[in-house]
Amino acid sequence: MPQIAPATKLKRFVQRSRRNSLISDDELAVNLSLVLHEPSTSDAVISAVRESRNHPARSTQFRAHNRPPMTSNVDPIPTADACLTASVGYTSALANALSIHADHVHRIDALSEHPQYVRFFGAAATLAIPVSLPHQVVVAALVDRPRQRSMHLDVAGVYTWPQQQSETLRAIERLIQAYPDQWNPSRQLWSAKAEKLLPSEVY
Repeated sequence: MPQIAPATKLKRFVQRSRRNSLISDDELAVNLSLVLHEPSTSDAVISAVRESRNHPARSTQFRAHNRPPMTSNVDPIPTADACLTASVGYTSALANALSIHADHVHRIDALSEHPQYVRFFGAAATLAIPVSLPHQVVVAALVDRPRQRSMHLDVAGVYTWPQQQSETLRAIERLIQAYPDQWNPSRQLWSAKAEKLLPSEVY
């Protein structure tokens, strides 16, 4: 049986892209190539695109449960004035899990009229970082645990902003790397795929 070329696989995923998605599968592949440090047409990236696209459907079914159990990597959950995060897992429920106001949860991969150019995953990216942030921030995501039977609150920090901006962004990188299958960014963050931006590292 003939093998299907990686580029053809990616095109098929584009054709099956969710209609309500703001980002195309090609753009998502660019993002994931930087996150995974793999060529954008590699099997690893294509698989991550597929898993990311499937996650919203699983989320809809999962939210049908009234109060699913929740675990956390910290106890107690730290108190902070704001949360910087990415579109990983259940962002709409994150504020409630952290007991902060929804307006204080900021997604660095959200649509933004004035994004900032910041080094992210080793290359310049456009991130939606608010002009002003409270002094104390956490990095967090509310994600599915295996088999989607419960949720897990993954928290890092508290970080002092802006003095610890670099440490905060590195924590967000680790968060995305831990759950690439649950990452659904709103847009492409980098100007090109990893093999173009980091040719000496990704090829």
